[in-house]
Formats: sequence, structure tokens, C-alpha cells
Amino acid sequence: GVTGALIVQPINHKYDHSYTDLALKTYPNFFRGMGLIDPSLSPEDAVSVVNTLHSRGYVGVRFNAGAFSEYGGVASPTGRAVYSRCGELGMVVGLMAFGGLPPHLGAVRVLLSSSPKTKLVVDHFGFFRQPATGGLLGDSASNDEDAWKEIVGLSAYPQVYIKVSALFRTSAEAPPFSDLASRVADLLAAYGADRLLWGSDFPFCTTGGQSVTSVAQTYEQAVAVPT
Repeated sequence: GVTGALIVQPINHKYDHSYTDLALKTYPNFFRGMGLIDPSLSPEDAVSVVNTLHSRGYVGVRFNAGAFSEYGGVASPTGRAVYSRCGELGMVVGLMAFGGLPPHLGAVRVLLSSSPKTKLVVDHFGFFRQPATGGLLGDSASNDEDAWKEIVGLSAYPQVYIKVSALFRTSAEAPPFSDLASRVADLLAAYGADRLLWGSDFPFCTTGGQSVTSVAQTYEQAVAVPT
């Protein structure tokens, strides 16, 4: 059975971590947390937030790349300070680039080179399929193969990990998302199993939109990995 789980602070709650805090406090032996960094903060204030989250049982923080774009990108002074501090504390940084990874690759490489001790988790297959609304089958969205090559190529950095998740956002098919089997195989060959992380995204598996529809995934579909 499941012996533990990571709660990633949902963007819906923005930077109010009180709900996640309560879950960690209530079930300290089961849950760990990944906080969300406010890119508008000064480097000093952002590092203070990281220190506080760490003291509350959080094991990582997420960079929402789109939000960071308004403040100089993920390698802004705040981004670099947080990224470095996470490495010092043994916390990981998750990168969610909902609009695709390519616009952020230069900044990502700056972070990787400047703070090699920090582990980076690229969320949701790197969102190589755009737009990433979810449930866009067939030609209603497109796979960026150049972006995919870059995602696979980041395996050259041993501190980079990939999250095999958001299947409903990265597949051109309905469950069981068989077209992603070759992508999983690519990642296994490049990263190895130890550098791939699985995430169910449950209950946020509303293929076709933000509300629950007839094509929303069941839990059983959400936990399956195409092979």
C-alpha cells in the first residue's frame, strides 16, 4: 500500500500554505510538503520563507515558471537565492512550466550550473504537449519534439529528475494514454528509474477542462503508468 505522500501546494491557494500546513501537522508520519515560492519577494524574504517551510516539514519548493516570468525568470536574484538555499537545506526544487519548458531553459541551466547541489524536479513530462489544458486529443494540441529532446537532454545533469505525471495533459489519447509509453521508455533510457518520479495529480484529473466532466479520470486511471 501507500506509505507516504507528497502534497504540492496548489496554485489555487497561491502562497497561503495553511491547508497544507494542517495536513502535515495532522499526519506528520505520512505527508511531506512542497511549498510554492512567491517570485515577487526579495531574495532575503524568499529565503526566510524557505527556512520556515523547512521547519514545518516541507521537503521542497515549487517554482511556477509562468509566475516567475513577470519578475525576471526563474534565475532572477530571488530564484537563485531560493534555489541555492534549497540545496543547502537538502530540499528539492520543482519546476512547473505550464506553457512549455523551452522559454525557461537558459535560466534553468544557470540554476543548474550555479547550484549543482540542488536537486531539480521537472514537473509533468516538462509539458512537451501544448497547450497543456488537458484532454486535448488528437490534433487539438501538438507535441513539441524539439522541446522533448531538450527534456531528455537535461539528463546530462545528474541532479535533474523528471516527474512522470499529468498524463491527461501530455497525451493525445484517452486513458490509458498508450501513446506515452514511448515517452516513458525515452526517460527510462536517459535518466534511469531512480531519477523518475511518479505523481497521480489526483483529484485534479479533469480532462477536458477545469470542472469534473464525463471524461475525468478515475483514481485507478490516474495511478496507472503507460508501459
